[in-house]
Amino acid sequence: MTRKQHELQPNRNTKTMNQPNRNTLSLCASGILACLCGTAGAATIFTENFNGYTGNQNNTQYQTGLNVAHTGSVTGWSNSGSGTMHAVDLGSSNWAIMFYQNNVITQTVGIGANDSGTSYEVNFDYGTAVYAGASQRTLTGDGLLVQVLRGDNSVLASQSFFPGAWDTAGNRNLAAGLTGTLAYVGDGTGVVRLRIGPDGTLNSGRFEGEIDNISVTSVPVTTTVTSIASSNANPSNSTTVSWDVIFADPVTGLTAGNFSLVETGISGSAITGVTGSGTDWVVTASNTGGCGTLELDLTDATGVAPTLTNTLP
Repeated sequence: MTRKQHELQPNRNTKTMNQPNRNTLSLCASGILACLCGTAGAATIFTENFNGYTGNQNNTQYQTGLNVAHTGSVTGWSNSGSGTMHAVDLGSSNWAIMFYQNNVITQTVGIGANDSGTSYEVNFDYGTAVYAGASQRTLTGDGLLVQVLRGDNSVLASQSFFPGAWDTAGNRNLAAGLTGTLAYVGDGTGVVRLRIGPDGTLNSGRFEGEIDNISVTSVPVTTTVTSIASSNANPSNSTTVSWDVIFADPVTGLTAGNFSLVETGISGSAITGVTGSGTDWVVTASNTGGCGTLELDLTDATGVAPTLTNTLP
């Protein structure tokens, strides 16, 4: 944790503490700030690995020798187009769905990932595809269109993903390690469904790509602390000290319970107030005297919104 100190120590001019021939004790209070580092976790709402695929396995894939199938299905998805669903078994019934020229798959059951103002991500693995013949392999410019549909089939979010060309040097199926993310913000109109198919011109005579391991997650809204500094450069002879706490975005719910004090050379200090709103806040503490340092730590983010995700550099 990064700390910024106010030292409680003798001042060589008029603000003296515990020096001979002086009859006043001055508080040279500067705070130490330690900023909480919290990590906001995404909540997974839906996953699909397509390993429940069943279809007509009638051949092996060009160059890889993996089993391929057509005219298949996966529970929870509808399909349209020539021979859908096509799939390749990457090993031990680990199926990935391949999209031939006009193949489209659409979820049949809505998922609850559309709260108004909430950020979401559709994440997945994708790559090139081919069936048994070289002429059907994915070429440069071929791609997949991933869409998020509202209940009335209107499109809430849409993005294309291009895996490149099928080749013999490693860009085959999911071997290139490509991952896609379609980010969107919910509009509160009800459940949503995913639709996946070829990007651009249909009926190319080729496989436009393949997809696997889909997940839909909610992404928490977060913010960061941009600065925390003493409100006074040298608050000597003071029984109270304060710190300015600045956030990158407006926050709510900040209270004294989010902070703690660490004393060195002094005792009896206590947080007496947290005031402010939006991005600018002030934390105040009392001090009963002594010579040393007083440290302010942000140790608990409970109740603070949005979630804090950084430590000051």
